[in-house]
Amino acid sequence: QSNINLFCNDPRGVVPLTLKANVQPFLIVEPITLNLGDLLASDTATGELKVRSEVVESFALTAEPAGVLGDELKIECVPDGPLVDGRAAAWTVKVTLGPNTPEGRRNFPLILKTDQVVPGAAAGPDGSPTVQQAMGSVFANVRGLISAEPRYLSFGMIKPGESKVASVRVTCLDEDFTLPDLKPVVLGFAGDFEFPDNYRTRVVEVEQGKAYDVELELFGLPEAAVTIRGRLVMEIGHATKEKVELTFSGVVRGNAPKPTPVRPK
Repeated sequence: QSNINLFCNDPRGVVPLTLKANVQPFLIVEPITLNLGDLLASDTATGELKVRSEVVESFALTAEPAGVLGDELKIECVPDGPLVDGRAAAWTVKVTLGPNTPEGRRNFPLILKTDQVVPGAAAGPDGSPTVQQAMGSVFANVRGLISAEPRYLSFGMIKPGESKVASVRVTCLDEDFTLPDLKPVVLGFAGDFEFPDNYRTRVVEVEQGKAYDVELELFGLPEAAVTIRGRLVMEIGHATKEKVELTFSGVVRGNAPKPTPVRPK
């Protein structure tokens, strides 16, 4: 469905048009997004996408990730039935993610290409024919054995002299490792922090040796408008992560909006 507004000298001024059509896809991909859920960077997860067509009886299929990737994602197209001249009526795209997947919310787009030429379509830049294709994707939330959430601390707008606190939780998921006593260090981007007398840190134990909340408080900042930027660094000593380092920022404004008070219910 598509909506179009026509602007004209009619008394109505604007004439809305709605265009509707039932478009039959060449490829049916189920699911469109393969969600592998939560996993550790050292884990391996597998899943499948089913690909079929209601337009042709059989087709060849290849799958490749879009964008630049390492070797953490492996893809294999397997026919669901006998192959005839390299074609099958349906396919299973088998996906293996990990190990050594980079941490974060990972989304890998997949290009699913057939051997069926699009009628009347122009050739590609390399002269090859344009073929029928579809998109799928693989999603996973990857955590390291040592994780820090959130990965970035934002103080937002800060009034001169105001005190603001942001916190990060450092968690160890390695059963054979115990977090050391964390000693947060605040640095600037290229050396010492610009306001050494206007911050303090506090470490709160959540689970002994396994999880800590690290608080960074900014206070007594100058009257002048200034952008605060820095790094919060903690030595960990784990084989996969020697230290946790995240950035923080805020903006000092004399006219920064006051926090909206929350009334108890």
